[in-house]
Amino acid sequence: MFKLARNAAFVATLFASSIALACERPVAMIYADLTARIPMIASRVIQGPEAAMFVRAYNEAPPVSNFVADTLVIFTAPGRGDALVVFAQDACAVHHEVLPLALISAILAGRLSSI
Repeated sequence: MFKLARNAAFVATLFASSIALACERPVAMIYADLTARIPMIASRVIQGPEAAMFVRAYNEAPPVSNFVADTLVIFTAPGRGDALVVFAQDACAVHHEVLPLALISAILAGRLSSI
């Protein structure tokens, strides 16, 4: 489900996109910080319809929110039952939440339409 977070091309693309937009919280900086501090961290990038479905389910859950994100980056660490989910729009982090892995998997598998 997750790959070790060492994808230089991914980081370069996010960094270039966020610099162009003068983003206050570029996903690339979050990515670089986490991978530097937690060597065995893994990540998964979700975009397109799968990201839209996840964001919709998240927004519909109480308390109702209205986050807009075109990309999600899910960070996991060995031995943990939760993950950091970073919501990003145009390579800029707009929200983050720590969620149980079981809940994330259920939403991505389409078993839950809202949290």
